[in-house]
Parts: sequence; C-alpha cells; structure tokens
Amino acid sequence: ARLDAGDEVPDPVEVRLDALLESLADVFNCRARRQGARVICANVAAIRVLGNETELRQLFSNLLDNALRYGPPTGVVRITLQDGPGPWVTACVHDEGGAIPPDKLPYLFDRFYRVDPSRSHTYGGSGLGLAIARQTVQRHHGTIAITSDPQAGTVVAIQLPRSPNA
Repeated sequence: ARLDAGDEVPDPVEVRLDALLESLADVFNCRARRQGARVICANVAAIRVLGNETELRQLFSNLLDNALRYGPPTGVVRITLQDGPGPWVTACVHDEGGAIPPDKLPYLFDRFYRVDPSRSHTYGGSGLGLAIARQTVQRHHGTIAITSDPQAGTVVAIQLPRSPNA
C-alpha cells in the first residue's frame, strides 16, 4: 500500500549499493548456513545509486529470501554488482534452482501469483514479494527481469541508474 501511494522515491539519497549488498549477504549467509547453503558476494564493484536505502534493502532482502526458499537447500546464492551497461548498474541474485517453468515467468511479478498454488501460505509466502520488488525497482527508474534454466539456475537481474555523482 505504501508503494501504491506514490511514484516517486521518498527522500532519495546516494546509496552505496555494494555495501548494502555485502551487508545483506552476511545476514542471509547466517540463515543459509543453518540449512547447509551459502550466500556470497562476487564481482561486487564499488557503486552508488540514488534512491531510498530502506526500499532497496527490502528489495534485495525479498530476492535473497526467495533464492534461499526456492533454490536448492544446500546450494549457493551469488550476488553480483557491476557497473554498466551504459548509465546503468546491474545487480544479480543467482540461485542454483532453475525450476521455474518458462510459461510461468511472465506472471511472477503479478500480485498474489504463486508458481505452485498448492503451497500453503505458511511455506510459500503470500505472492507479494516479487510484485513489491518490481514496483520498488520501477520507482527507482530501473528494470527487473528473471530467467530460469535447470542447468544455469535462476537469475534475477536488476538494472538501476548509476548515481549522477558517481
């Protein structure tokens, strides 16, 4: 509801996206290790974006939560952050799952959509996480996309505009 209230990011500031992602990797790695998995940051460049740090933290927390929930229980979740292409920065959350059917990919960002509707809310969430993620990315004037392949895993790629002061 808060995201529906406006299209502009409240109180945008310069955010060190690399530091935010490394911090989240540490937090989620503690949870991952309890189930035999790992969360790591790889190829994380020092990059700043203009945005709302709370919203960006929630965005990437949702993505990491999904990666741990739906990826292999003993897999590795990789976070990458690169400068480019062009005026963009690209952040990816990659898990080793890859089990999302291609015909389901276009619906993943719809509110209340769940790939497996038979999952209870206790185990499968409410179906709002990716809808919130998309809206957050759009408010930050970026794009979000998901690819999933049994051999390559599932990758959520986010492109955000680089900070004009970077």
